Amino acid sequence: MDVYGLPNCDATKFLIKRLNVEKTLFRFVNLKENVPSQKMIVSWISNLGAEKVLNKQSTTWRNLPEAQRNLANTPEFLSKILQEHPLLIKRPLIYKDGKYFTGIKEPGLTEFLNH
Repeated sequence: MDVYGLPNCDATKFLIKRLNVEKTLFRFVNLKENVPSQKMIVSWISNLGAEKVLNKQSTTWRNLPEAQRNLANTPEFLSKILQEHPLLIKRPLIYKDGKYFTGIKEPGLTEFLNH
């Protein structure tokens, strides 16, 4: 299992703590230090949908020029924005057994982790 996130993100810290308590093996990928490739981001968008990958609640999103925010409707441009600004990726993003999940909301998270 791969967990993409930021070490200081509360949701990411919550998930990592849970995985450690449950003794689940995982690899943590710091999105700031290991910016995902555009191909990987496109895969996330096609599997999850743009609304589950793009964090529109972030300060980074609000600080983007309106023209860039408007172009984020297209998967190709959105993947470029997310690669340029990895802080815009919803966290944590989890990859397990060929499937993806974002966030820590229940019951979805437990269901995803147990399958």
